[in-house]
Amino acid sequence: MTPSVLLLLLIMTHKPLVPAGGAKPVGPYVPGLVAGDYVYVSGQGASDSAGHRATDIESQTRQAITNVRVILEAGGLGLADIVSVQFYLLDLNNLPAADRVYHEEFGANDPQRVILGTARMPTDTPVEITVVARKRGVTPHRQYLPVKYDSHYDDAPPLIQRVEYHTGAWAPGIVSIDALPNHASTAVVAVTGPDPSATFCSVIASDPQGTIDDQTRGVFHLLEACLESKGFALSDITATNVYLNNMDDFAKMNAAYATFFPDSKPTRTTVQPAKTVPGGSLVRISAFAVR
Repeated sequence: MTPSVLLLLLIMTHKPLVPAGGAKPVGPYVPGLVAGDYVYVSGQGASDSAGHRATDIESQTRQAITNVRVILEAGGLGLADIVSVQFYLLDLNNLPAADRVYHEEFGANDPQRVILGTARMPTDTPVEITVVARKRGVTPHRQYLPVKYDSHYDDAPPLIQRVEYHTGAWAPGIVSIDALPNHASTAVVAVTGPDPSATFCSVIASDPQGTIDDQTRGVFHLLEACLESKGFALSDITATNVYLNNMDDFAKMNAAYATFFPDSKPTRTTVQPAKTVPGGSLVRISAFAVR
């Protein structure tokens, strides 16, 4: 490593985690990212670093967790340090089998977790896991609240982040999802502070005019305006969630997405959350930022 590269790494606010033995990203994002006292991990699917995938849900879930673990270990952390999990399944009928592996791997650690049944995911993986972990021995800057199914945070303190999933129609700031566990119709994920170093731009839908390229760029201009109104910039983004109406648009969305991160890239999770979505908006994106 040259002195100039070492100096750059030392002054970077966000430090990427790209383990040599990790699963390869399938888009313009980094596998993991250190930002302050937290580590963010992009959505990890069921394939190993060579692209191989087992045929049973237990092995697929174990591989997804292994992919998460490898990235965390590159940042000096482990599964016990995870504070938040997004657990995506193509078929919620597989949840009991997937959960057996999940609880075996996580042991006593029981972080905030939202379970989401989706229509499709990149590479057609049947399971995808996204996590946030906190460094050991630090005072928490924010709290990841327990997920509420068919309920709300009526008496919650001011929230840094709030995402609502519905098995019904899309609405501003709401994600339409195919299925939730135990036939729930809503799920609410929330993070509270105080943490002035972090902010969140809720799910923004693209203008229904134009191609997927046009719409992806349009969403980013809206995200940029949202972040700037809060004193942040696109370069502060640590994690995005990209919701596509049709996973067939994945490659074209990637090409447009990449233009907004020519240098350092955030982590990312991409899913097609519902089988059919009315209206012309082709993509919706949310962003969490830390400076």
